[in-house]
Amino acid sequence: MSTAKKPSKDDSCHIPDGQSLYARRQKCIRNMYVAINKSAEAGKRRAKLQMDYRIELARKTAKLRDAGTAAALVTVMAKGDPDVAKLEYDMEVATVEEEQYSERINAYKADANLTEALIQREWGKSK
Repeated sequence: MSTAKKPSKDDSCHIPDGQSLYARRQKCIRNMYVAINKSAEAGKRRAKLQMDYRIELARKTAKLRDAGTAAALVTVMAKGDPDVAKLEYDMEVATVEEEQYSERINAYKADANLTEALIQREWGKSK
């Protein structure tokens, strides 16, 4: 009985063919455009949340001023209001989400460029 291991598919050196490289590049590009669109949506969401935050902060500040709160405390107290703080939190989360999409775009772009370089190396003009 032989104890020699039969070569499996994974034991061979895998070199992607031109079609799989091209498909990979196309997938990266599609994902990049999806991320661009989602980044735009996230930016609009962040801008809307920022507008809501500023409006609510102004309302709370005016209300505190009208109530006779000391001028030095008005902004701090307005920002500490649960409604205002929640809006600020939502705005910060939207900012992070927008930055995440930006990073994804860069990653997809880098992967597409790397794949393009592999395609050129494997299937480009011979010298």
